[in-house]
Amino acid sequence: MKLGALLQVIVVPYINEVQKIVFRLLAQSGMRIGECTALNWSDIDFEKCTISITKTFTFTDEGWVVGTPKNVASNRVVIIDENTLERLSSFRKKQEDYFTIVARKDTAHIFLSRNGKILHNASIYDMLKRITKNAGLPDINTHGLRHTHATLLFESKATAKEVQTRLGHSSIKTTLDTYTHVGEGISQKTVDTLMNYFAE
Repeated sequence: MKLGALLQVIVVPYINEVQKIVFRLLAQSGMRIGECTALNWSDIDFEKCTISITKTFTFTDEGWVVGTPKNVASNRVVIIDENTLERLSSFRKKQEDYFTIVARKDTAHIFLSRNGKILHNASIYDMLKRITKNAGLPDINTHGLRHTHATLLFESKATAKEVQTRLGHSSIKTTLDTYTHVGEGISQKTVDTLMNYFAE
């Protein structure tokens, strides 16, 4: 099989699955992008429906590294919905199959490129821009998903303290100053459309 055909058969479907699950998880958890891309499979507790956030993937003077979170409050455990967990479990099997075929052994991290490297922020931004365009949605960035998650929490009557804890803010003032503009940002309809697109 020629290289181009191999890419179509193996690589493209894998990347499609990566982008579906990374954006679903960002939208459903409110995590920062670096927190999400730093996740290992060991951080997911499928029985308790939780994700442990203990690290972040950021650019430093030494290049891209997995390090400690933004602040102490960023170390947290968040509950995640069963549908997203089911999709994560399904993606894990697809990831294992893909890296077996391409002979890559290190699959501890969840969000890996086709070459087995942790996905960089820029790659994820490009993916989201392409997806929203294809879905006929307004331009959305990854922080917009976090902002909308917080806004929807407030609209569902979550307390400021609950939202602060889930987002990993060190100060409740940050939560209130940044995320209480209910009705701004991405609408629920847009979020639903985006989630439906990821489900295809």
